[in-house]
Amino acid sequence: MLVVASIGNDELPEIHRLMTRYADRPMDFADATFVYLAKRESISTILTIDFSDFATYRIEGNRPLSVLPSRKNYRRRSASNPSSVLGQSLPSSLDKLRSASTAPPVWHWAQ
Repeated sequence: MLVVASIGNDELPEIHRLMTRYADRPMDFADATFVYLAKRESISTILTIDFSDFATYRIEGNRPLSVLPSRKNYRRRSASNPSSVLGQSLPSSLDKLRSASTAPPVWHWAQ
């Protein structure tokens, strides 16, 4: 199980504001939570395969998020062997995610 940083009830209005801002996408609660955590924790790299939405979202004004694995690498792997996409790209993307940020991680693996 992957445990992500906690969010308090007092932070929910900011998450709702994000969902309202991106209502034309529409931004769901999970996406809004990740964008909010990225802003709160000063993280600019996100691990997701939801490229189209996360390419649209912005933090700190107009700064885009960096998405791992890259869309180009994901498409190339999924076209050649769909079953290997997450198995091969997830470990290398996690390594890139760790090295891309100087902030402490807001997630950890739990049993």
